[in-house]
Amino acid sequence: MGSLVMHLCIGKKIASKIKQAQKKEFLIGNLAPDLSKITNLSKNISHYLKKETRNGVEMEVPDLERFVSEYKDRLGEPFIQGYLCHLISDDLWFREYIPNHVVSITEDKKHILLRDIDDYIPYEEFRRRMYKDYAKTNEYLYELYKINLKQFDDMKIKNPKMKEFEYEEIHQLIEQISFYLEFENNRKTEILLDDLEKTIEELDMLSREECVTYIEEATEQVKRKIKELEI
Repeated sequence: MGSLVMHLCIGKKIASKIKQAQKKEFLIGNLAPDLSKITNLSKNISHYLKKETRNGVEMEVPDLERFVSEYKDRLGEPFIQGYLCHLISDDLWFREYIPNHVVSITEDKKHILLRDIDDYIPYEEFRRRMYKDYAKTNEYLYELYKINLKQFDDMKIKNPKMKEFEYEEIHQLIEQISFYLEFENNRKTEILLDDLEKTIEELDMLSREECVTYIEEATEQVKRKIKELEI
């Protein structure tokens, strides 16, 4: 559930250790699971979701073991590694960060009790608040991690042949990052992080520090998993 920019930041840090010729496939693979947001593919399929109770909250989280088992013979491919990077990052977000804000969820998954509110709110209201905070932190994270989207001008890669990823829809990934491409292309002067810190709107649920901590921790989690799998 982490934002697109958070995934871009994590992907960039991991890709810095990958051969140049393989970086694009890794980075696109890292974004690929979220194609389900704009296509008809179920997120249960794209994110290998399973039900699990974490810190007293029942939620749907990526089943990393099932993904690794499914692609155990292809874990050396950069696209598959990027896809796994995304799932590991989402797993951490649900395991460690969502419970910081969510106390419980109703059985029908329609209402959520947050730590800073004394009553349940609709799930869609929770999503609205969370994604509003994502939007407020995106530009700050974009500058802090010096994201460069020029490499996404050409989305052509070899078809990874995954049932969870519709290769024919790859062009739609551009729609997810089009705002940031426009921002990057139109930027005339360097934006200072100090200025962004002063002008950023007050966040409703998250904090800049929490987002940065998550990105750094997710990066380390991915590195550990890659080392564990010897890929």
